[in-house]
Amino acid sequence: MTTAYPYSLLPDHNDYLFIKFEPIHQNTEFLKELLQILGMYNFILKDQQNIWKEHQLCAILSAPNGLIKLRIDASKTVSLIGETNQKDILQIDAILKRFSVFKKVEIAVVAEFA
Repeated sequence: MTTAYPYSLLPDHNDYLFIKFEPIHQNTEFLKELLQILGMYNFILKDQQNIWKEHQLCAILSAPNGLIKLRIDASKTVSLIGETNQKDILQIDAILKRFSVFKKVEIAVVAEFA
């Protein structure tokens, strides 16, 4: 395993939490480690789209409570998105905290007022 991969747990524009990793330049090794660890907790790669759509590569993980999207964008940022499957996003966060190969970075989120 290599040095720790930094990630954050953030809300999206609908206040759904998602996990965002800082840009990863060694995507193959990173994805291998990530999927191996998540696989130990029944998060299984279900479907992979090898097509760049809207400047991103997507895969679907079958999770204990539904589906999780794994997205890699053009800047090599990897995100795990659960939308309405927040239980599994929080479970993934708890799993990542257990492994020294991942490092959670706390980011203060500023609320916007209309």
